[in-house]
Amino acid sequence: MNKSDFDKHIWETIIHFYWDHFPADEWKENQMEAYWCRPDGEKQNLFQKPCQRIFARLIKSYQNTTWHQIQLSDKNNEKYSKDPNRRNLITDPWFECEDIIKMVEGKYNANDIQGEGFRDFCETALNIVKDKEFNNLKNYDFSQEQGDNFSILQKVISKEFYDKNELKVSAYEKIFYETLDEPYRTVMKMQKLLPGLGIALTCDFLKESHLCNIAKPDVHICHVFSVIDRIPYSMDLALVRRVAEFADKVCPSAENNFCGSGAYHVDKIIWMICSKGRKKELLKVLAEMTQ
Repeated sequence: MNKSDFDKHIWETIIHFYWDHFPADEWKENQMEAYWCRPDGEKQNLFQKPCQRIFARLIKSYQNTTWHQIQLSDKNNEKYSKDPNRRNLITDPWFECEDIIKMVEGKYNANDIQGEGFRDFCETALNIVKDKEFNNLKNYDFSQEQGDNFSILQKVISKEFYDKNELKVSAYEKIFYETLDEPYRTVMKMQKLLPGLGIALTCDFLKESHLCNIAKPDVHICHVFSVIDRIPYSMDLALVRRVAEFADKVCPSAENNFCGSGAYHVDKIIWMICSKGRKKELLKVLAEMTQ
């Protein structure tokens, strides 16, 4: 069996495993929750403008970073643990407000946002979304990839990447970043530009904003593909590229069906299986197929 046929066989097994263990309602519910920044739908926050939605996703992504979680949980950190008002400033329900850019900018300018990591992140994120290029962002259609909006984002990211004076980037890194294909070039620049974000959360931001049809290289994807290929993958861009190539073979990205095809679909199916307590069973099935 050639590699392409093998991947298709693996995917059929994963899909059957999923439908054998999870009802269709769970898929719908999960998809609705994934669209947390969509302008309509149950349980959704309302960000009508694309720039608001992208900024909200950036802040949400930062709140998922290990660095941010450490700051919140460090009981010995005087800035956060001894002053409940300061703690609230970085856990505010910003995603309930109509204009998240204005709210964050107001707190930032008033010097209310504490913590160097979060302040640096907000400064860069605000510079990105306030760039004049963002006036050209188009409205979202969550049935498909937002390729035009990604093109605008990557131009602004590149501009900010090279304009930021304090950003330490070696000559080698600049050459390396420019030789990468998109969206990997933008992923690398974002994780360098936005402190604490990292490759995995950058990919998650691009994926859940429907800007790019890529997977988040989390621990579940890493374990599954390590078993499939019998190679110890790391959670990096090599894994992201492998998932993209896998998806192109087994469920190619389809117009008007972003969530039901491509790397996003592969990512979501594997995440739902593994996060719902069926990971060991799936890995065992896959291991038997690859022996």
